[in-house]
Amino acid sequence: QVALCRTATCSLSMPVLQKRLRRLHAWRCSCALLWLALFVRWSLGGGQSSVASPVALVAPLVDVGAARGVRFNLPERGQRGRIAKSSGCRRAAGSTSNPSSPSSDSLDLPPLSFSIAMIASGALLGPILDGFHSHFGVLKYHDPVPFLVELFGIQVCETAAWVPALFGLAGIIIGMLYALLDRIFDTPAESRNVGVDKVFIGIACFILQYWVSGALLGPFGFFDASLASPLFTTGVTVVLWLLALLHWRVFDGTSVGFIVSALAAFGGPIIEIALLNFPSWDLYTYSLPDFFKIPTWIAAVYFCGGPAVGNLARAVLRATAARRAEDV
Repeated sequence: QVALCRTATCSLSMPVLQKRLRRLHAWRCSCALLWLALFVRWSLGGGQSSVASPVALVAPLVDVGAARGVRFNLPERGQRGRIAKSSGCRRAAGSTSNPSSPSSDSLDLPPLSFSIAMIASGALLGPILDGFHSHFGVLKYHDPVPFLVELFGIQVCETAAWVPALFGLAGIIIGMLYALLDRIFDTPAESRNVGVDKVFIGIACFILQYWVSGALLGPFGFFDASLASPLFTTGVTVVLWLLALLHWRVFDGTSVGFIVSALAAFGGPIIEIALLNFPSWDLYTYSLPDFFKIPTWIAAVYFCGGPAVGNLARAVLRATAARRAEDV
C-alpha cells in the first residue's frame, strides 16, 4: 500500500506542483502590490481618506521633537559657484509656488515620522522581494533558521529574523540620501513632487525587476541557471541593467536619483560581501556566485531600487511637510 501511495503521489506531483507554484507566484505578487496600494493610499491620501494615515498616527508623538530638527549650515552662496548662480531663480520660484516643500537654504533633518515610514516600508516590502530570490533558489538562508510568512493561509515569503531590519535600514538610508541631496543639488520642484500613481507604478516595476531576476537566473526558475551557458547569464545581466537604467530615466531622471542608485548598486553588494565573508557567520549563501560569494548581476537590482524607494521618500517627505505646515 505504501508503494502504491508513493507511485500515485509521484504521478500527480508534477502537475499539481506546477499549478500550486503558479498560484503561489500570483498570490505573492498580489500581496506585495496590495500592501503597496494600501501604504501609498494611507500615507499620501491625506484628508481624502477615511482611514487614518500611518504618518498621522505617529505625527502627534513626534511633532515637538521634529520641530526642533538639527540644522546644518551650508557654504555661503558666493562659494557655491555656478550651481547657485544657475539655480537661484529656480529656488525662489519653487519656494513661492510650493509652500509645503522644504526650504533649500538650510539642511533640516526630515521629521521622525518620515524615518518611521521609510523603515516600515523597507522592513515590510523587502522580505517579500527577497522571497522571490529564495523561492527561485537564488539564495538560501542558513543561520538563524528561516521561517515562513503566511497571510490567510497563503505563503507570502520565506525569510530570516534579521532580513526585515536590513531592508528597513536600506529604506531609511536611501530616503535620507534623497531628502538631503535633493536640497544640496537643488532638484526642481516638479521632480520632487511625484504623484501617487508614479510612486506606485515605479515600485511595481521594481518588484517586477526582482521577480524577473530570480525567474531567469535562479536554479528553480524558468531555466536552470546552473546549466545555462555564460552567454545566457551575461545576456540576462545586460537586460537587467538596461531595465534598471530605463527605470531611472522614466521614473526619476534626476542627477540625485542616478547618484543614489549608483551608490545602492555599489554599496549593496559591498554589504553583502561583508555579510557572506565575515568569519564564523553563516547567514545565507547564493547558489551561483561569481564574485566574492555574490552574483554580480545583483547590482542591477539594487540600482533599480534607487528611484523606486527615492520617489516614495519624496512623496512621504512632502506629505509630512504639508501636514506640519497645517499644524503650525
